This record gives sequence, C-alpha cells and structure tokens, in this order.
Amino acid sequence: MPSRRVVLVEYVCTDHVTLVFGARADWPEPKVIEIPTSLDTIRRFVVDHFNPHAIGSDQWRTFVAPFLDPIREWACEGDLLWLVPHDALHYLPLHAFELDGRPLTRRHPIVYSPSAAIMKYCQARRTGRARHRAVVFGDSRDDLPFAREEARMVAERFDTEAILGAQATRDCFLAHTQNADQPFDILHLACHGSFDAGHPLESGIKLAPDGDKTAELTVEEIFGLELGAELVVLGACESGVNDRRAGDELIGLTRALIYAGAPSVLVSLWRVDDLSTLILMDAFYDGLAHGLNKAEALQQAQCRVMTLDEAAAYGFVRARADALKRGGQLERAQRLEQLAYDSLLEAQDVNPRPAGGAPWRPFSLPVWWAPFVLVGDWR
Repeated sequence: MPSRRVVLVEYVCTDHVTLVFGARADWPEPKVIEIPTSLDTIRRFVVDHFNPHAIGSDQWRTFVAPFLDPIREWACEGDLLWLVPHDALHYLPLHAFELDGRPLTRRHPIVYSPSAAIMKYCQARRTGRARHRAVVFGDSRDDLPFAREEARMVAERFDTEAILGAQATRDCFLAHTQNADQPFDILHLACHGSFDAGHPLESGIKLAPDGDKTAELTVEEIFGLELGAELVVLGACESGVNDRRAGDELIGLTRALIYAGAPSVLVSLWRVDDLSTLILMDAFYDGLAHGLNKAEALQQAQCRVMTLDEAAAYGFVRARADALKRGGQLERAQRLEQLAYDSLLEAQDVNPRPAGGAPWRPFSLPVWWAPFVLVGDWR
C-alpha cells in the first residue's frame, strides 16, 4: 500500500490571535494563517460549552470552522492529517467537525500529538513488529460488563486470555507489562480511567483491589515504567483528559504512556457508550489486521460507527451472541443482548428515529463515534 502524504497542522494560541502553521514535504517552507480568535476566547468557550452532545450544534460549528478552513487549502482528501492543538484546543475533537459538509475524519485519517517535537520521540520508539501479541485487561472493578466483553473480543483476536475482574490487579499489570522475557505488541485496557484536575499526577487507571495494596496505577507511576508495546489502547472513560501546564505540557495518561515508551496511544476524550465502543474497537482491530496503519484503522472504525444502521447494529450483537451460545456461554450471550438493547434505547432518546421509515443510524452523532483519538505515531 503506498504511503499517504502527511500534512502537519499546528495551532499556537496567543493573547490576541491564533496562528495556524502548515507543513508538507513538498513545500519549500511552512505556511502560516492568522485566525482572529484569542486564547482567552477559546478557553472560555471550552469551559462554557464543552458537552459531547452539543458538538453538532450550529454554535459549535461556527466557532470551530475557522480552525478547519486552512485544511481545505493545504490538504487533499485522503492525506493524513497530523494535528497539533495548543492549550484549550486539545479539548476540541477537531476530527469530529464538518469541512465542506462532512466530518473531517471522513476526509482524512487523523493523528494528534501534544507537540510537534514529541512525534520524533514517538517514531523513534516504534518497534515495527507485526502486532501479534497483546496483553488485555478488562472490567477491573466488576462494574463494566460491556468492557468485559470488549476485552474478551480483543483477546480472542490475538489468541490470548483477557485478564478480568479481580484478577486485573496492579501487581498483575506490572508482572505482564514489565517482563522483558515476554514482549508484547499491544496493551489494551478496557477499565475505568480517572482524572484528578487538582492533582493530575494522581490520575490513572483503576485496577482491581488486592488486599491492602493500592488499586490505582497513577500517572506518576506510569512515568517510571518501561512499556514495550507498539500501541496502547485505553477503552476507559475520559482517558484522554489532561491538565494544561506552563508551556502547554500535558500531564495525563496520554503523555505518561508515551513517556513510558508507547509510540502510539488510543484514548477517549469523554465517557464512552458501551455498544458503539465495542463496534468501534472491533472495526479498529479489523483494520489493523488487514494492513491499515493506526490512523487509517481508526478512520475506518469511526466511519463504521457513524454509518451503521439499526439492522447492522443488531446483526453485530446477534453474531457475537450466537457465537457465545454455540460455545455454551448462554448467560454471557443473554447479558450482551440485554446491554445492547439498553444502549440502543438510550441512543434513541438522543438521536430519534427519522420520519418516513428511513434507516435509523443510532450512532451517527459525534458523541458516539468521536471520543477516541490517536496520539503519537500513526504507522
């Protein structure tokens, strides 16, 4: 498969304007566009209006449109977009907004990075392995049945066993990820994430309690680990939320995992829906298995979720439930079917069925397909 052209789009917010820098390998020098939106204006908008359910509103589209306009001039459809937001722009899912009537992610595979400089570090840590071995943790607090199913689904793809519930302790995590004799390519965590705005270094991954030992793997501890994974996937709630510090340094799970050696991290910006996440993860790993790079696989997965109609959603659930029943796991199959029904019922409350009998696409709104972003190396 030929490599795509990469277009770098970096934002720098100042007290008066926002500068947008563009770079491509075929340009003799970068290009710069000035947007008359100040840093304070962006911060106030994010604080006052950040709500995943409102992303498709006219107010959001009007505010974000100037930040996407340069892309129309600099990138052709199909180019890979490397987006480097700044300050509060990190909280805006730029890939979810429309450019010329379509979500940006339908036009381009997209990758983010906290800064342009960190991409070189991410690419240097890329192993280039074929991604055959995975370590998978799920539902470490026994309260995320769909996450448990997600973990099992991912583990099946790599012919391994998911580490679930009470087994998914901090010690177990360290034993599986810090063992140099057993290298792995993908680390998938379908567990709760936590974010402490007052003490961001104490944010982390919620694992299973183990006696008197702490069940939280904090950001501060992750900074001290050595991860050999090619990709870390956090199917957890709000795992991509970070705290801004001086110089736009992001302190959070994303940066900690990159610092610990992961070239790429797939994280969520807000609390995720169970069924849409299960479908997205299935499509994402299917894309990787068929030779797509990570950004292309995520693009495929997001497009799959947003265009999926009700019949296909139920078909996905039925296929998995039938496979479980054939394997004698009737209770697990019934739980999956009930959870899927509940998820679609909730989707209908937010995204009503269209009039006239047209196909209903339950997860067409960005709140369902846009929470996940790829950070770091896209290959």
